[in-house]
Amino acid sequence: MKETTMHPSSTSSSASKKISREKEKSPSSSAPPLHVIVIVLGDVGRSPRMQYHSLSLLENGCFVTLIGYKGEDLIPQLVPENDNADGNGNDNNGSHSSIWGDKLRIVRFEPSFSSSLLNKSLRDIKIIGRLLYLALRLFSLVGGLLGA
Repeated sequence: MKETTMHPSSTSSSASKKISREKEKSPSSSAPPLHVIVIVLGDVGRSPRMQYHSLSLLENGCFVTLIGYKGEDLIPQLVPENDNADGNGNDNNGSHSSIWGDKLRIVRFEPSFSSSLLNKSLRDIKIIGRLLYLALRLFSLVGGLLGA
């Protein structure tokens, strides 16, 4: 759809005429609906903006696949209705059932790294940083003693 720009002196009636003309130029409703894949680089539940974008796409007739990590609950409008769901939008066989039927698919998975591994790595980095600091401090003290 073409974007319209309005001059500050335009009246609201001329703006509505421009918008209605643009709607007339839109493709016919007989075209197949779009399939949009929304990928969240993190926990889907902690990204309400992407959830609401997905909801808006659904309301406008698109098929939506929402992909991201498991974690927090989804917004109520996207919550599955089936009883065998695991709370993350997936039932036992990986499909998804909600008020949107086949138009919505939610794929949530565990991150490939564990928090304990990440904490251990951060602890190791801190230890290496302290050792480097102590080595540089020792080097500067020895250099100060030899220079004096």
